[in-house]
Amino acid sequence: FEALWSRYPRKQGKKDALRHYVSARKKGATYEEISQGLDNYLKYIEAKNIETQFIKHGSAWFCQHSWEDEYENPDYETSEERLNEWLRSRGEL
Repeated sequence: FEALWSRYPRKQGKKDALRHYVSARKKGATYEEISQGLDNYLKYIEAKNIETQFIKHGSAWFCQHSWEDEYENPDYETSEERLNEWLRSRGEL
């Protein structure tokens, strides 16, 4: 948890965040899954230039299991690229 917390950009609610992290791990979430979700969120924040005030508090991110969220892939430059990727994933392109 400490390694994840050290990377989290808005460190409010550490005690609650830890409680929710422990609960999620007991229910089967892996460290790797949570870490990858955090990587995705950090990339999303950077790509969208999200101001600090709009970044979730750490306690909220862990409470809401936000590592399970699907963040827009910042590597896509256009909506056409997103559409093409979706079509490829369905085998239609």
